[in-house]
Amino acid sequence: MITGIIQDKTESTGGEGAKSWRRYAFKIDDKTYSTFSETIGEKFKKGDNVTITGVQEGQYWNMKTMDYAQGEAEVPIVKVGSNNPSTDNKITRMACLKAAVRFYRRAEDITAEEVMVLAKGFEDWVNRE
Repeated sequence: MITGIIQDKTESTGGEGAKSWRRYAFKIDDKTYSTFSETIGEKFKKGDNVTITGVQEGQYWNMKTMDYAQGEAEVPIVKVGSNNPSTDNKITRMACLKAAVRFYRRAEDITAEEVMVLAKGFEDWVNRE
């Protein structure tokens, strides 16, 4: 049994008439599992937390069952941002200022100081412990 987040989903088709087919391929933990089940293929999407059973047949992994996972899948923690705290702080300040400007963009009587106060409030909220 494999539990993980669907990283990608693709569909491919082939054949004609009664011999037509549709294959659904789901990438989970950097391995691709395929099924011809329309029920599974239409039900699940990228980002879903699932548990599957499958077997390896040659170089391919064929899925037998798929269902929503009970509980959370183990998701790797990825550090976002730079390795420089000063740069991270500048990026945060710019994002907060942009949010404040967008918040006030339709107001007519707003001063630059009021925008900066709101931006500082956003920054404090983002950096809260």
